[in-house]
Amino acid sequence: MIKRALLLSCATGALGAWASQAGAATATATAEASASTSSAVAEIVVTAEKREQALQTVPIAITAFTSKERDQVGINSIQDMTNFTPGLTYSTSTDRITLRGVGRTTNVLSADAPVANYDDDLYETFAVAAGRSSLDLATVEILRGPQGTLGGRNALAGALNEITVRPTDTLTGEAATSSFEQKLEELWAVDVRSTIQLSRDIGARMKEQGSGLILTMGWDQAETGMEGDSGQLFAAAKSAVMGFTRSLALSLAPQVRVNCLAPGWIKTAWGEKASEIWQERVVRETPLQRWGTPEDVAGTARWLASREARFITGQVIRINGGAIR
Repeated sequence: MIKRALLLSCATGALGAWASQAGAATATATAEASASTSSAVAEIVVTAEKREQALQTVPIAITAFTSKERDQVGINSIQDMTNFTPGLTYSTSTDRITLRGVGRTTNVLSADAPVANYDDDLYETFAVAAGRSSLDLATVEILRGPQGTLGGRNALAGALNEITVRPTDTLTGEAATSSFEQKLEELWAVDVRSTIQLSRDIGARMKEQGSGLILTMGWDQAETGMEGDSGQLFAAAKSAVMGFTRSLALSLAPQVRVNCLAPGWIKTAWGEKASEIWQERVVRETPLQRWGTPEDVAGTARWLASREARFITGQVIRINGGAIR
């Protein structure tokens, strides 16, 4: 069944990154390595019991591998993890994983196994994905022993949790050193082309069913401009999205409403770590004299999706504390 509201969003900041993330409310364990010095042991924080805890204090037999640790040790597959995980064995030919001697006894991959595999909280049959590149996986956690309370019926012997790298609003990894042309190509593919293609496809279905709402994501400075490579990149991409939004609204009316959110200075992870120069600039350029928050953006989106905004379409809504640059 087609959802009646669609939100297409991409991160906006001085430097943006693009990725989409999926998640579910099933058993999960996320872990991250905290900063450590050469004289201190890094602490790993897990949420295997649905709350943040230091790995050493969790009453569960857990082996966790962060992407940094995998790179340092040279772990490139589940088979490599068996060298560091007590009770873990793995068959590469049958993708059969075993914990403490208990595992799938058939080669039928569709059969339920006593070791549950979760990829960002989504249950899956195949375990081989847990060995994919550390550029994709932030953490791999192996929980030994029955995990039925949080892991479901297929976690008799344990659970394998794969936590992918979360989106950021700064370029990381190889992308951080990409040329202007490469960044433009990637940004155009994700922010512009995918938004246009997805909106047209879903919009046509919504129009056919008789109702719907599409929200795209723009940028408040796309119309006024910002200096530097980032300003040029985002102005080009977001201006295209904002112009497309207005035209799509005319094409899908009256059945479907289409609007664009245009955030200003929003305090994402980048904003938390921004230098004092940026902090002062935000206050100086924003009449409300503060950063915007993700909740400010979410609240506007929620209002646009409500009946109170049923007469609003084809608009670019600036969420920027009144900034006029």
